[in-house]
Amino acid sequence: MKINKHVTAGLAVLFFVIMVLAAPALVLAEKQDQKKSEEQQKIEELWKKYTFPGEKHKHLDYFVGEWESVQKLFRKSGEAVTRKQEITVVSLFQGRFTKAHIKIKADIMGIAPEGIVINGYDNYKEEFFSITFGNLGTEYFLTSGKLDKDGKVRIDRGDRKNIYTGEEYKIKAVTTIIDRDNYVYEYYRIASDGNERKTMEITYKRKKVIK
Repeated sequence: MKINKHVTAGLAVLFFVIMVLAAPALVLAEKQDQKKSEEQQKIEELWKKYTFPGEKHKHLDYFVGEWESVQKLFRKSGEAVTRKQEITVVSLFQGRFTKAHIKIKADIMGIAPEGIVINGYDNYKEEFFSITFGNLGTEYFLTSGKLDKDGKVRIDRGDRKNIYTGEEYKIKAVTTIIDRDNYVYEYYRIASDGNERKTMEITYKRKKVIK
């Protein structure tokens, strides 16, 4: 069967027209694929940035282990009440957080005080945080803050409420690393006029490292 050369020529012209018309669509599709690939890459990079522990989390490693400490509670009169504590700190989720189990050697209305403190660093908010709760109440206490450039002093801030009077106030917590086996935690209550009063100080000494 012979194909008319006019038909062949017509098909060639039609194919050419189709290619000309389709070219912009093909280019657009390619650009969209490229854009999608770039967006996907950006999402993957952000996912890695916010998901995995980074340099800041190494600061948390310092606290892992067993500690003995002395807690001093300062009254308005200046008198200090001293208590001993034992703390065990473990790492959680490949170094993302730490959990401290605190046992205070005291008796408060027949209760031997215990508490849990979760510490972490939020890659998204770019800040450290601490959540505290225990067997002397059902509330939790949240603070967040920054670490100085030397990695030795961390200052956290938070809001508290006196459950008996309803009074709300702000606090500042300062954690200072002295050396590999010693650090100090200072707790300040901030008045409405901005004045700070230290109400608690805890000195920590390492007992042993948990492996």
